[in-house]
Amino acid sequence: MSRVGQTPAALDLAIREAHALVRPEWRRRSQLLGVLSRAAFILATIVAALSLRSALLAGGPELTVTAAQALLLFGLGALVAILALAAQAWVTSVIEALEADAARAAVEIEALLVARMFGSPAAL
Repeated sequence: MSRVGQTPAALDLAIREAHALVRPEWRRRSQLLGVLSRAAFILATIVAALSLRSALLAGGPELTVTAAQALLLFGLGALVAILALAAQAWVTSVIEALEADAARAAVEIEALLVARMFGSPAAL
């Protein structure tokens, strides 16, 4: 869709509308990944603690096996948390790159409009 001949206000509005469509969805995904990370770590900690508690109360030869299982559950939960944090960092970097591209495009459009208003070729 061509924007040639539109006013700067219309172009600015179009840029803001496009920005508003992309950003909220990605921001929600990033926040969801952060919540998932914290929830996985908390859940793994709770499960490991309950497993260790039941092993200590039961006693006997299965104590070592139950403790190992609890540590394994905790490790898996921590791994999921780390992966979710890495995904959140990636999504955040994508958001920042999109915002930087939109800002650069806005500056280029403004420079082209100024050049067009004064009849000089734009040197970008």
